Amino acid sequence: AGDWAFLTAAATGSAPAVTYATSLTDVAAFTAPTSPGGGVGASAPATANRVLTYTVTFPAAGTYDLYMRMRVGAGGANDDSYFYATSFGTKSPVLGTDWINANGLFNVGYEAGSTLPVDGGGSGGTGVWKWLNMSKYAGYGVSGATFTVPAGALTQTFQIGAREDGLDFDKLAFGQTGLYFTVANLDNGTAGSTTVPQIFVPTGPPLATGKPKYLGCAYSSAQAPNFGAYWNAVTPENGGKWGSVQPTQGAFNWTDLDNAYAQAKPATGTQSLFRMHTLIWGSQQPAWVKNLSSADQLVAIKAWMAAVAARYPNINHIDVVNEPINTPPTGFTTISVPGTPAGTADPNGGGYINALGGTGTTGYDWIITSFQLARQYFPNAQLMINEYSVENSATRAATYATIINLLKVRGLIDGVGIQGHAFSTAGQSAATINGNLATLAATGVPLYITEYDSDGPSDADQLAEYQRVFPLFWQNPSVKGVTLWGYRVGHWRTAQGANLANADATERPALVWLRNYIQTTALGTKATSAASAGISVYPNPATAGSVSLSLPATLSQQPLEVGLFNALGQEFCLERFLNSPGNFTASKLKWVKQNQPELYDRIYKIMLPGDFIALMLTGKPSTTISGLSEGIFWNFRDSRIATELLDHYGIEESKLADLVPTFGEQGRLHDAAAKALNLVAGIPVCYRAGDQPNNAGSLNVLNPGEVAATAGTSGVVYGIIDAAEYDPKSRVNNFVHVSHSDDHPRYGVLLCVNGTGSLNSWLRRTFFTDLSYAAMNQEAARAPVGSEGLRFYPFGNGAERVLENADPGAMLQGLQFNRHDRSHVARAAQEGIVFALRYGMEVMESMGLKMTTVRAGYANMFLSDLFASTFCNTTGCVVELYNTDGATGAARAAGVGCGAYSSLADSYRGMEIIRRIEPDNKQQDANLKAYEFWKSDLSKYTI
Repeated sequence: AGDWAFLTAAATGSAPAVTYATSLTDVAAFTAPTSPGGGVGASAPATANRVLTYTVTFPAAGTYDLYMRMRVGAGGANDDSYFYATSFGTKSPVLGTDWINANGLFNVGYEAGSTLPVDGGGSGGTGVWKWLNMSKYAGYGVSGATFTVPAGALTQTFQIGAREDGLDFDKLAFGQTGLYFTVANLDNGTAGSTTVPQIFVPTGPPLATGKPKYLGCAYSSAQAPNFGAYWNAVTPENGGKWGSVQPTQGAFNWTDLDNAYAQAKPATGTQSLFRMHTLIWGSQQPAWVKNLSSADQLVAIKAWMAAVAARYPNINHIDVVNEPINTPPTGFTTISVPGTPAGTADPNGGGYINALGGTGTTGYDWIITSFQLARQYFPNAQLMINEYSVENSATRAATYATIINLLKVRGLIDGVGIQGHAFSTAGQSAATINGNLATLAATGVPLYITEYDSDGPSDADQLAEYQRVFPLFWQNPSVKGVTLWGYRVGHWRTAQGANLANADATERPALVWLRNYIQTTALGTKATSAASAGISVYPNPATAGSVSLSLPATLSQQPLEVGLFNALGQEFCLERFLNSPGNFTASKLKWVKQNQPELYDRIYKIMLPGDFIALMLTGKPSTTISGLSEGIFWNFRDSRIATELLDHYGIEESKLADLVPTFGEQGRLHDAAAKALNLVAGIPVCYRAGDQPNNAGSLNVLNPGEVAATAGTSGVVYGIIDAAEYDPKSRVNNFVHVSHSDDHPRYGVLLCVNGTGSLNSWLRRTFFTDLSYAAMNQEAARAPVGSEGLRFYPFGNGAERVLENADPGAMLQGLQFNRHDRSHVARAAQEGIVFALRYGMEVMESMGLKMTTVRAGYANMFLSDLFASTFCNTTGCVVELYNTDGATGAARAAGVGCGAYSSLADSYRGMEIIRRIEPDNKQQDANLKAYEFWKSDLSKYTI
């Protein structure tokens, strides 16, 4: 009827057929002032057509809870809200005070098979039928209602209203308040229980008791059970947001905020820190505010702050402005998400930025005004700002620091909030997170992690992520406290497994670990370490009491306490291992030994993939010098196993496999392997190496000055030198090459740029879906050298070693709408890849590698004439293209090892060049100018 449809889903397996009601029209059609109902769709059904009316006859008088059996559609959080009446009777469809907005239902509820009592929590997902106790559910700060049936009036009228489409309803039920109903009780209409099943009850005290930092949690009805046993700081999850407290003009709903405040500030007993979240934001704001004039909006903002200040006099911290970069209160979305592009009108987006002064002369006047008002109304509270994804973005961290400093010079800010969500930290290196924390710490304002979570599809996944990420925050001296954004089922990322406790309150392994870690980790008071702040010291250890100190730009004016590179010393490591030990096999083993000792103790031999394959073929564990160098187990200076590193890491030398020569018999094919491969037992195994040495070998790159290149998913340049040189900043990798000998030393220098071919393939599937790669190359050739100032920085595939492990993300710079078309974009991408490789080749040249000719397989990006010629004209190198690959190189090397070829030179007889490209004097100057222009912005972009 009206905006509702009644549909039937056929029976499947043991599941019976279901006839259900679903809304046909979304809330978006009822929020504009000119829409049906006058635009109240965000807080009431808006029209009578969107209301369903039920007549319910109760067995007895009393107080009842409302239960709903529902299914959230594929839109998840965009299909998960509806209205239900605050009490029995017929309600006005346009009066918000008559209705409860039940929102955020996508990740709560109890599915079939659950034996837990159905309450306002649960972890039910989307696309499944699930029960939820609406009377106990408090989503987005809106408390549920119970329903009273008086004696003599057992038949009552009950109504629900449509809000978002995609939400289906099968049943509603009323259960006596105080009884406990399971899914089976509700499905079958059977009586509830007077006793709740026994569940795990933690004993406390809070994990951070006695520590110099607090460890808090977001508070809501779903997170409230056992809260005080774990956490000593409280932040209202949704109850403190303006849209939750005052959804209707002139009426306040303080229930959730009162509950959170009472948790932190009980009338008797232990008081804990209370964080008010949040005063100003561009999301979850009252819909009515957006329609006011700027003058009236400012009046409303002041009244909102005054009301909070009067009701809660002992607030410790306040998030004055939430997400100023990502979600300013413009009334429009800033970040694109599937189905909602940036710039989409948001009825709950505030729309009051101009009332606070707009961008003004500073670019952030509205933020300054917000803090000035907060200082006026909350003179005794610590004023904070809060933002997400500043820990993983150097660009966003720098912008955030600019805002913080504007507030600092005016004496308006006391703390910096960094949310620390899983979507910002997952996959990010410690160097990236530490570097961005250092940028923010350089402002001199204390840092706080305000909304931490780590996902865990499995217990092991979550435990590993907590062990990897949480210490980066907790042990950072600039971070003064950490708040988790929930810990129980009902967590906003329950679907991603971010809850630390199970539905029955038992603790997942990450929570068990967290308790032990917090209680046993000593916290120092010294400043952020030099290594974590991106500071370079040389020589290290110091010589004659003197060192050269290199500071990142963000710290160049800050007082520092400089620590040594590590226990061995920077110069010691680089001279012997030619690399920083981080991110190599040895360092990973150290982590395993410290964090999973039972796994480490089971290790028999340490092997790289090539070593393992050889083991499977021969039954004998072995390795080569080249393999040891790839794991940083080799002392290049003394030409021996790196015993000093093994000793420092506590790795037993006996765990290394036996050394065998790179070329020559390394073992013989054993019977089981021969049978599995349909080969003859006893065949000699004569060679193994990694992918880049094999690729170089396939191109006859064996001697000093010879260079190989690939440009597939990643771009690699691999050159040979005859001296154990290193880059002081470890921007390239160094290995013992397969052609190395004591008499004729050969070392491989490897440059890798992660986002090369990835950029080209991303462009094709995103912007050039109508073109083949060949046609894209033709399109790119239409644009002139330098792409008329359009520049692509292809660093969008993770941290880049050549950028000192920064992870700036990809960037298109200099776009002019009246000048550039897609031919410029296509060419700028190819030029950006070449320029990134050229930038790294300059590092290689500084190590003594003289490059005149570069050899490459005729594949991937080198299939493009434009790419090959741009590479040639930018680097000044002759480019030789061959029809070969790494597998061919390995086969040639194995032939040398078994004696099929008399020498490496003999194995390359008959190898033909498919194409040779030489620098074009007419084009070189233009390419070099374009490269220098590209490089001139690189340092600003990667800070």
